[in-house]
Amino acid sequence: MTHDGGFRCAVPILPSLDVRAAVEFYQHKLGFTLLALLDNGPQDQYAMLRRGAVEIHLWGIADPYLVQNSGCFLRVEQIEALYATLTASGVAVAAALETSAQQGRQFSIYDADGNLIRFGEVLP
Repeated sequence: MTHDGGFRCAVPILPSLDVRAAVEFYQHKLGFTLLALLDNGPQDQYAMLRRGAVEIHLWGIADPYLVQNSGCFLRVEQIEALYATLTASGVAVAAALETSAQQGRQFSIYDADGNLIRFGEVLP
């Protein structure tokens, strides 16, 4: 038997051009709860948010290239309902809901800054 080193989960840290605006997006569009916000000015911002077992952190930067080339993958349940809710609320869809034998059901959105957020559900 191998030891896993106590690993429990990974928490993505996504770059943000405006952490306060990103927090609003994650709260009001994606249903996350704000756990903590550090705001010492535009380049010294950091936020921690949670929805269910998923936690996402945001850090303030000034480089739009980094934001537009970052993202994360979130494993979810009831993906069809989530997709319907997000599209109905006007969230920018990057890739529509699709099914593949290898990857299950997936879709992608852009957050308020342009980070790519991919949602996936394992098929039974």
